[in-house]
Amino acid sequence: MGKREEFVRIFKKAERKYGESSKRLAGEKWGAAWRTLIATIMSAQSRDETTIKIASELFKKYEGLGKLAKAKYSDVIRIFKGLNYNKTKTRNVIVSSKLLISNFNGNVPDNIEDLTTLPGVGRKTANLILSEVHKKDSITIDTHLMLLELCILKLQKRRK
Repeated sequence: MGKREEFVRIFKKAERKYGESSKRLAGEKWGAAWRTLIATIMSAQSRDETTIKIASELFKKYEGLGKLAKAKYSDVIRIFKGLNYNKTKTRNVIVSSKLLISNFNGNVPDNIEDLTTLPGVGRKTANLILSEVHKKDSITIDTHLMLLELCILKLQKRRK
């Protein structure tokens, strides 16, 4: 059995065992593309539950990208109080909002090169935006992937 077939077999087994999760991730279900991007920027090194709550509060106060781009740092940092690295994320969210308007006509870019020009957007965030917003084939690699790899290696060792 090839590596691809082995991966698919293990993945299907895990899918049957764990099924569909009801847990919402920070980068899901925001509607507007810019909201998905901003929430994902906010989610770095933070729990999804925390990010979702704070992002909801942010989007309630700043309903449009233009309003967020004009937001005062002091107002946004107050909302981000419970978020890890809140000072950096506040700056990144405001600057990214401004750049989306000035450089991309208010649209979220659909390629990694443009996405990674935005502060707070690395390859992981860019890949998530490509798949979630633009429905492009993309894999978002996370530190949790290492745990999955360890589980697969343990399964392989048990069979030997």
